[in-house]
Amino acid sequence: MYSTLCLVAVFQGVFLLNSITCQRTKIHAEHMLTTNIGELSFDYETLLNAIHKEKAYDSLLIIHQTSPSKEKFLEVFTKYQAVEVPRLTMMPHGPQFSYKALYNSEIIVIILMAGKVDKTSMHYLAEALDYMRQTRILMVATNAGDFEDFKKQMLNLCESHMMINVLLSYHNISQNSSIQMFAGLHRLMPYPNYHWQLASFSTHHNHSLYPRHWLNMHNKTLRTFPDQFPPMSFVYSDSHGQLHVSGFSGLLVLAFAEHYNAHLEMYEPLVEGKLVHWVEISQMIKDRLIDLPMSIEETGSGSWHNMSSYVTVNRASFMVPLTPQFTLKEIFALLLDGYFLGSVLIFSLLLSFMHTLTKFVFEGTLEYFDFVINSKVMPGVLGQSFVEQQFTHLIGLRMIYFFVGFVGLNISTQFSANIHSYFTWPPYHRQFEEYRDLEHSSVTILMEGTDSVILSDWVEVHENITTHTENVTFFLVARQELNTSHGYIIESELWDIYNRRQEYFQRKVFHVPRGMTYFDMMVWGLRLQYNSPYKEAVDWFILNAHQMGFMDAWITQTYLDMSKSKRVPSHDPNAAVESQVLTVQHLYWVWILLTVVWLSSFLAFLMELLIHRCCCRNKKKNDLKRRIQL
Repeated sequence: MYSTLCLVAVFQGVFLLNSITCQRTKIHAEHMLTTNIGELSFDYETLLNAIHKEKAYDSLLIIHQTSPSKEKFLEVFTKYQAVEVPRLTMMPHGPQFSYKALYNSEIIVIILMAGKVDKTSMHYLAEALDYMRQTRILMVATNAGDFEDFKKQMLNLCESHMMINVLLSYHNISQNSSIQMFAGLHRLMPYPNYHWQLASFSTHHNHSLYPRHWLNMHNKTLRTFPDQFPPMSFVYSDSHGQLHVSGFSGLLVLAFAEHYNAHLEMYEPLVEGKLVHWVEISQMIKDRLIDLPMSIEETGSGSWHNMSSYVTVNRASFMVPLTPQFTLKEIFALLLDGYFLGSVLIFSLLLSFMHTLTKFVFEGTLEYFDFVINSKVMPGVLGQSFVEQQFTHLIGLRMIYFFVGFVGLNISTQFSANIHSYFTWPPYHRQFEEYRDLEHSSVTILMEGTDSVILSDWVEVHENITTHTENVTFFLVARQELNTSHGYIIESELWDIYNRRQEYFQRKVFHVPRGMTYFDMMVWGLRLQYNSPYKEAVDWFILNAHQMGFMDAWITQTYLDMSKSKRVPSHDPNAAVESQVLTVQHLYWVWILLTVVWLSSFLAFLMELLIHRCCCRNKKKNDLKRRIQL
């Protein structure tokens, strides 16, 4: 019984406390609803102070028309903290300007209207607040007649100009200068649909006058659409045939809608694999067909007024195929290169000349062909043995034979080492490092039609190494399947995915050379509608997504989804290396060399026969002349 009485007493105390609080709020509201001109400055000064306390502003922008009833209101706002807070007072028929183009500060706008809805002032205000329509606005209206119709018209104007932070204060000024504020303050509520809500203002309660409406969009419908260019966004079907959206920009928009309680609606039904270039998505945004795209856009040197905060910063480069290894046929050509043949030729001629000259000086024997081809020197230079018919006591000849053996050992050792290394691990052809390397190659840069237009300056300079196609699907499939007939332009996020996939290959197929970088830094963001009311919410969400690491998680999720939906290279184009027996085709250059040697030997043989016959014929003639003379 005692506990029951205590509980009743507690409820009684709570009820009385709430009654007293409500009474105080009612008294304060009545003070705001009915006051005289002398007390008006106190009320609006209190309101502006509360707005400043909620979120500081740097200046006031006051828009008004000349009216006797509004001069009193204008004086209230012009005298408000005249020294501390700068203000700009304008009339609708004055020169048009954009506030953001001249100043970049947090402001509060006060617009004064009398009698009826002033569409001219609203249009002037919208132009002045270009790219900052979400600025806090305080509308002060007097003698509007039908207040409900006035609110309806103002609601339509605010919606058409995409203004979301609006407070409406209405007064009816009587003959004896007493003021009545009908229905108190009204706050504009933009979600899910534009409507007015009665706002309570009290210095005793911490109620937000300009709340962040986008924190809860109340299931507001936002139209969106993916471009289906991985890894930005793409559509795939699961094992049950249901379509899902992935890609880091697609996952970003999905998370944004879930976090802020918005409903996403596709611009048109999703079709897996339907490609829409970001240029077309951008045009849909400009035509107000889409509210928030699942596609990112690079602005270059353009304006960021209609762009979200940066989603990603990357680099645009050209991926080109890695050159293959030398074949066995090419290895023999590499072994029998100019360095090898030149070394054999130079040392043979030099040592042959020294050997023949030494023999002639000290032994008196001379064979002219020994200056070019010496049967003692040539085998030794090639690392073969040779036979000296008689022992020589000449130290010079012994030194020459020593040099012949040393040169032969050096050449044969290097040749054997090269054969072992080249056959064990064949070298690669020279890699593509710069654009000019492609000029003498069959590899060209494949470019999709829209990209060719965007990169027209680059294409004009490198026309001889580019190939164009209007088939976007062909371009994406060729790049995805790592078709080595072409090179492709690629952003760093997609290249990271492809490069990660190549780690499972026997050997990487493509690479991105530093000399083929198109843009070192590209900043990408979401294209938004002109003066989009969602810019602040999107910027805030993207900033927090970067700070919390969600962007990295979405890129990883994109890689997994691309792997599951087979949108990454899955086939290793490198053939497995198997042991094989050398065939005639592999010894192509060996046969060429042997053929040249055989032909040279045959020609030398014919020349010797010809010279021998000529010599014999001359000898016979000389013998015949001697006999005749005798």
